[in-house]
Amino acid sequence: MKKTLLVTCITAALLLQGCGKKDSEQHLQDALKFAANNEIPAAIIELKSAIQQQPDDGRLRFELGMIYLKAGDAASAAKELERAAEFKLDSKTLAIPLTQSYFLQGQHQKVGSYLTAHPELPADVQDTLKLYHALSLIEASDTDGAKAIFADLAKSADPAIKAMVEAQTQVMSGQHEAALQALSSITAPHHIYNDALLLKAKLQNVLKQYDASIESFNAYLKLNPGAHLARLILAQSYIATNKNDEADKEIVKLLKIFPKQPLANYLKAVVEFERKDFQKAKETSEIAIDNGLNSVSSRVLAAISSTQLGLEQQALNHLQAVHSQLGTYPPAQKLYVALKLKFGDTAAAQQQLLSNDNAATDLQLVSATAFQLVKQRSDSAAQELVDKYEKSGKATADDLMTLGSLKLSIPGMEQQGLAALEEAAKLAPQVEQTQMVLVTAYLQQRQYDKALELAKSWENDDKLKHSSLNMQAYIAFLQGNNLLAQQHIDAALKVDATHPFSQLLQATLAQAANKVDDAIKILSGLLEKHPTYLPALEQLYALTRNDNATAALAKAEALNKDKPTDYQAALLYARMLADQGKHQQGLDLLNATGKVETERHSFHWALFIEHQRAVLKDSKAAVESAAKWFAQNSADQNSLYTYLRMLILDKQLDKALKLTSDELTKAPDNKVLYGTRVQLLGEMGQYKEALKELEKLSAEEAAKADALFVKGRLLLADKQPEQALVALTGSYQQNQASVTALMIADIYAKTMSEQKAKAFIEQHFNYKPNDSALQIYYGNLLLGTDKEKSTTAFAKVLDTQPENVAALNNLAWTLLEQQKTTEALPHIEKAIKLAPENPDVLDTYATVLFITGQQAKALEQFEKSLRIRPDNVAVQLNYIDALIKTGDKNTAKTMLDKVKPTDKPSEDKMNALKALL
Repeated sequence: MKKTLLVTCITAALLLQGCGKKDSEQHLQDALKFAANNEIPAAIIELKSAIQQQPDDGRLRFELGMIYLKAGDAASAAKELERAAEFKLDSKTLAIPLTQSYFLQGQHQKVGSYLTAHPELPADVQDTLKLYHALSLIEASDTDGAKAIFADLAKSADPAIKAMVEAQTQVMSGQHEAALQALSSITAPHHIYNDALLLKAKLQNVLKQYDASIESFNAYLKLNPGAHLARLILAQSYIATNKNDEADKEIVKLLKIFPKQPLANYLKAVVEFERKDFQKAKETSEIAIDNGLNSVSSRVLAAISSTQLGLEQQALNHLQAVHSQLGTYPPAQKLYVALKLKFGDTAAAQQQLLSNDNAATDLQLVSATAFQLVKQRSDSAAQELVDKYEKSGKATADDLMTLGSLKLSIPGMEQQGLAALEEAAKLAPQVEQTQMVLVTAYLQQRQYDKALELAKSWENDDKLKHSSLNMQAYIAFLQGNNLLAQQHIDAALKVDATHPFSQLLQATLAQAANKVDDAIKILSGLLEKHPTYLPALEQLYALTRNDNATAALAKAEALNKDKPTDYQAALLYARMLADQGKHQQGLDLLNATGKVETERHSFHWALFIEHQRAVLKDSKAAVESAAKWFAQNSADQNSLYTYLRMLILDKQLDKALKLTSDELTKAPDNKVLYGTRVQLLGEMGQYKEALKELEKLSAEEAAKADALFVKGRLLLADKQPEQALVALTGSYQQNQASVTALMIADIYAKTMSEQKAKAFIEQHFNYKPNDSALQIYYGNLLLGTDKEKSTTAFAKVLDTQPENVAALNNLAWTLLEQQKTTEALPHIEKAIKLAPENPDVLDTYATVLFITGQQAKALEQFEKSLRIRPDNVAVQLNYIDALIKTGDKNTAKTMLDKVKPTDKPSEDKMNALKALL
């Protein structure tokens, strides 16, 4: 046992002795082997191990410096080579690599000073150092100094030096071919071979000799694997020759060392874009931008990648950063214009088109921009764009068709539009779309004779014959000749019995003849064969909406489920739903289409804004949205009227008045705006100013019922009841409107007598016996004189409107005054359920509760009413009466001191209550 252990120990000792630590020489030899195989990190480790053993060995420092130089780490190389000099390594050995390390770091002064400090160096070494000095001067922009040195070196005995001088001289003169030829004589292992090889590769790249450049860069990188700039240029060369996989290998090497390097990330983005990996392309291009490469190409690449990913706002942001430089990238410029349009910045799109001839020749962009300008009522700007496009060259038939349609939408250019469409039809007489666009334009301009002449010209064309019959039928219908229209449709249906437009016209004619069932049957059959034909679906819903719209709604729902992003189908379905009272559902499916704001239909905008106001209770957001819609499409009067309405509802009356006045300067004959201005002046208490506005009306307009009513209301608000009565009576004689009658009756009651008011109302009932508003007012007038008749008036309202809160409340009160509390109770209980926050209802309810012995609950209701309307004298007095009867005279007295009666009845009641204290 002991013998075995002893043998084992001896063997282990022998093994340990054989595996002893390497000496510095062995580390050096291993390092040189690793370096020869380009295993740079391993070589560095070996040499650092050797230096640990021999820190003062200049030779080891020199070899480590050389490996750092090969690795591209010029700073570390210089440090080690300088230490080698400290340890007395000879200057001849150190001179060239140390100078090279200074040069690579851009330490140009050290390059020159080292040469000056070592005059003992041999001539060939001095020539090499002079060459690097000249190259340093070029880097420092001192070309004159470099040329002087080159002139001296031209006499060098070293052919390689002379060749490099020649090459550099030719480069400075822009003679790249000659420079490349001069370099051909420089071969390894000359000290400047590496620099000559790098220059050769760069020149080949500049001359677009990419294959040769790639070969030279690869050779250089084999000798200098740490030359990162060379690797970048190599990657560029690979990309230039569509060798993206090879480029990617080089780029990956760089990004491992420098993950944020901007050019490497940009090149990576190019490669990934070509691979259609747009997410990676976007990410790497944005890394390049974030780290300083904010060039047009990097921004464009990021923008296009973002667009491919559906991130259009981000794409626009990238292009916006370089928009003034996009002229050299026509596709990017067009994308920029398209995105500007999409996000509502029409002015910027227009300026971009006007400032760039290339973009201005893109008719699709020009027409889209001009159309948006027309929507914003910038008609002259739209015309300017169209004029510039027309000057760019001769237009084709398709171009003329687009231009014609565009000009028709620009006020003042309608005739030019028709002329362009007529020219397009001449150039392409066999193209159905061109003919259809022209005939539609004639119809829009109400030029029925021209439309009919054109439609008849298609009769002998087999391809257009059916369209001819359809169009002649439609023209006849528009002109009111339904018999002729039916004859043409019958003929059209003989040619094609299932044509959707023919069947639609057939249904329209059936509807016009009051054959609604026939029309529904035709439309239903049409939609069975053509379920996506929206005009038929719209008409079917219009015919059935008041009876049974189930079929039309089901078809619209099926269409929407099949294609939820089809905006036109969603729009029709949303309108149907809104008509059925399902506004939220309609808005939800419109929003689900993903339509951007600038492309929203006016109905979508209106539904969206009303949802913000009425459902979300966010009037500020509704105003902002309305303002945005108006800014985008002020030509659509719906946007203006909606904006005004939102401002008025948000109590921004000053702003609404200014907007109305501004718009009236553009459209002085707009009666809606005129009426809105008068209304706003009245709402703001500027009655006399509003009355002055009414004086601007013609005698005929001023004598109409509506104008007289507005005048009467303003005069009444301005405390001119006699003149108000004259105006309101004039209005009433033409139109026995309830509101007019109510105002007249109120003036009679307050300025003449209640009897006069009652007589007028009774006469009004001859015209409108079921006028609920007047019945309630009539009942109120009778409260003090004829309670039974008053009760009858309120009950009559409830016969037709059982949930009329005012009638329920007033009936309960009049029954209460007749001591009919039991009869009053169900009416007021129903009223309080319908309107729990109505202060009048709360007051009546509290009074009923008090009388029925529910005093605590009654006081709560009085207090609730007063919180809503604290200054109402009637409620205050009723509450005080209840307090006195419950024994709380102190509170009653305190409140009574604050009451300010508004009429004699309230003053009498206040004095009666004081007498009880």
